Amino acid sequence: MGGNLVEYNLRNEIKKLIIKYPEFSCTENSKGFQIEGIFHLFAKYKDVPIRDDYEMKMLVPSNFPEELPKVYELGGRIPRGFEHVFTDDSLCLGIPMEIRKSLAENSSLVGFVDKYIVSYFYAASYYRKYGTYPYGDRKHGIPGIYQYYFELFTTESKILVRQLLWLIYGDNYRGHKACPCGSSVNLRNCHGEILLAIIFRPELKQQAIMDLLMIVEFEEVR
Repeated sequence: MGGNLVEYNLRNEIKKLIIKYPEFSCTENSKGFQIEGIFHLFAKYKDVPIRDDYEMKMLVPSNFPEELPKVYELGGRIPRGFEHVFTDDSLCLGIPMEIRKSLAENSSLVGFVDKYIVSYFYAASYYRKYGTYPYGDRKHGIPGIYQYYFELFTTESKILVRQLLWLIYGDNYRGHKACPCGSSVNLRNCHGEILLAIIFRPELKQQAIMDLLMIVEFEEVR
């Protein structure tokens, strides 16, 4: 019953997306929906308007928003030197945890496209024209993940980021214990609120665990 409701809602989201972006076409497969077409970009940031066109494909999994869509640019228009592309050629639209937290507040597929795909293509076009990033670029890969958690946990310590993520990974949150940040305050009165906001949402908890495992693997290789 729950699965049918999710599928029904996703179908409605697909319909809304096609209405807003009529040059998209949609096909369904066993894994979800494939959306392709020309994306007409018209966006402005800090009084710099940009118009551009991108040929794109988006794979929307049937369990969206639990699983994030993958987006591909098909026309070869992502400029050389623009590093936000994964090894499978899908676009790095942002830090996964940041995207998941946004979708937890608003799971609209149209909202996802408007927020992340518009921003990505605007940045790519801006980079092609001016040779720099418009937003004060966040780093790609593990450095970008660290940067996100630095901001979330209000720290510059990689060690603290790993310690807090280990608490999530090992189900070791104990509010009465001292916070590992060294504040001499109980965890519940320090970083605990941030951790609980992640722990109590399964999709955020799973993403935090994935981030930790990627960090550990990256640093072992180094």
